[in-house]
Amino acid sequence: MDHRTWQRLLLVLLTGIFGLLLIGESFISTSRWINQPFPGFFVHENLTVAPYFMPSWTGTRSGLRSLDRLVTAEDRPLHDRAELYEIVRRADIGTPIHYRDRGRERLSPSPPSEPCVQFSRTRLSSRWFPHRDWYADT
Repeated sequence: MDHRTWQRLLLVLLTGIFGLLLIGESFISTSRWINQPFPGFFVHENLTVAPYFMPSWTGTRSGLRSLDRLVTAEDRPLHDRAELYEIVRRADIGTPIHYRDRGRERLSPSPPSEPCVQFSRTRLSSRWFPHRDWYADT
C-alpha cells in the first residue's frame, strides 16, 4: 500500500472512532433521565420550553407551548434549568408544581395599548421519565 492509502485508512478509522465516542456519550448523557423525576416537559438552558415531547407528557396537555419561557417554579425565580430540575427532583412524584411562564411575544399587538408579553400560571404534577419514552420514535 502506498502512503495515500494509509492516510485514507487512518482517516476512516479516526472518523469511526470519533463517531462511536459521540454515540456513546449521547447514549450515556440521555440515559440518565430514565426513572428520574421529570416535570413533564423539557426546557432549554434559557428556560424556554423545548419543542419536543411525547403525547403522554403533561406539559403540552396543560397548555405550555414551545418557546414559552419559565419564570418561576413554586414561586421561586428560575435562573437556569438546573434549578427547575432540582425543584422537580426534590418533590415527590405526583406532587403538583406551580409554574409561571411568559408566553411568546406577539409581533404586532392589537390594540397597540395591549402588552406584548402575557404571563400565565400552570400547575403540573411531576412524574417519572419512563424507559419507553427514552427510546420511543414518536
